Amino acid sequence: MVKHKVGDTVWVARCEWRTVQVTCPICFGKREVTLILGNGEKLAMSCDYCRKGYKGPYGTIGEYRYINKPEKFKITAVEIKVSEKGEEVKYMSEHYILYPDKVFNSEADAIKKSEEMKKELEEKQKEDKLKVKKHKNYSWNAGYHLREVKECKRKIEYHTNMARLCKEKARTTSEKV
Repeated sequence: MVKHKVGDTVWVARCEWRTVQVTCPICFGKREVTLILGNGEKLAMSCDYCRKGYKGPYGTIGEYRYINKPEKFKITAVEIKVSEKGEEVKYMSEHYILYPDKVFNSEADAIKKSEEMKKELEEKQKEDKLKVKKHKNYSWNAGYHLREVKECKRKIEYHTNMARLCKEKARTTSEKV
């Protein structure tokens, strides 16, 4: 069962939940936004969406995503446990434990496995978020989601009508303040 020995260089499939920096969706990386006043005057303002603390805006924000990227390791130790269940092998690289099902000879095989891991983790996350109330059954959660959809549709209809009425008022009046 032992495929690798001490000193071998191997590829390990990895997939982790990490923060990735993406362009700010408000300022689009420019670090400022423009406010247009009713009289047409334009004011440039720093973007508050991508600002962190007392420092100015960065032009980027952090989003969490699953990142799958295989890594190269050199095996420094092999641990074999034999029991009634069979032989269990663990590889070590310095202070890392490398499990055999994620250890490969080629980068291509490790990439394939890490993509599978990413897909599994995304499916599990989707399943975990499926139920809003974990102690309730699926029919209650389905009812909750349908009720939320109905409320959102009601809000869309309300705000669409209000925007239409505002546009009509703007056309019929000169709106002098």
